[in-house]
Amino acid sequence: MGEMISHIKAFLSKNFLSEVFRFIFYHIINKMGVYYVFNMVREFPVKTTVMDGNYDSLKAAFSRSVLGVTYKKNKRKKKSFYATRVHNEEFTKKAFEYLYLTLRNKVEDNLNKYKLRATYTLIWDDNGTIMGFKDLTFNIYQTTGTLIIDNIHLTKNEDIVKIDVFYSDYDSGSKMTLDILNKIEKEIGLDKISISKHNINDDDYQEMTRLFNVELIPAVQINEIKIKEPDEKKIRDAILKTLDQKIKSPEPQYIPETDFKKTILKLSQKSSK
Repeated sequence: MGEMISHIKAFLSKNFLSEVFRFIFYHIINKMGVYYVFNMVREFPVKTTVMDGNYDSLKAAFSRSVLGVTYKKNKRKKKSFYATRVHNEEFTKKAFEYLYLTLRNKVEDNLNKYKLRATYTLIWDDNGTIMGFKDLTFNIYQTTGTLIIDNIHLTKNEDIVKIDVFYSDYDSGSKMTLDILNKIEKEIGLDKISISKHNINDDDYQEMTRLFNVELIPAVQINEIKIKEPDEKKIRDAILKTLDQKIKSPEPQYIPETDFKKTILKLSQKSSK
């Protein structure tokens, strides 16, 4: 009988059958007087955000983590889950008090100046009742300093985009490239773009190709960006990248934490004992 129950339990846990289907099996097994064997235990790993070491803040953040995950993973059970609310809240409260006192005793310092992040595995029964934690760890951090930036804002790029295009009067690709540039110039505005056109039939062509290191035509250079085999997307992306607004900010200020070195020394001495 025990072996049969084990097989049924493994089958259900692997296939995640619906609540109705599982209820039928529960009912049958309960009639057989072995329901307790089938009462499934579920686990879920949790990693909290970074929490303040202040007692009230830490308690609120830790409780939100435990109860929030519990609600999210069990809310579909409705009535059977809501009946566990008082137990879950009381368990979480007692667990936090134990953990906080343990942290205080082990660190031997005021936790207010620290940041903490917890990882643990929550364990529930099949109704969503919290049965406990396992593999619980607390990572403890301290601020080394504070970076202060008064403001960050966007500033327009006032520079004119300089475009050099190398083309031939007898090349269809060159004609297409010139048409694309004329189209984009009308869209963006003559005051933001300066186009210099270099025809391979002109006397100065050899000198210009040497200066710009042009090997094939048509070719386009937008400021320092060289575009080989130009098409509309390449040209448009390069122009818009050059015209992009820039981030501007006053000089950031960094204030180091004065107690940081003392704390590190204290903790290193404690860990070496």
